[in-house]
Amino acid sequence: MTENLPFEIETNCWSELPEDQRDFFCFQEDYLPLPREHALQIQRLTVES
Repeated sequence: MTENLPFEIETNCWSELPEDQRDFFCFQEDYLPLPREHALQIQRLTVES
């Protein structure tokens, strides 16, 4: 595939990338699913009483 491109492509193994470059492609903990207790609190706020 790369033979047909008019430019050179450089690749690096994921494990060889420095941490700051890997972080660019990773979601931080803020984006992980909500902890169960937070989800329950939100559910309580949205349930009509």
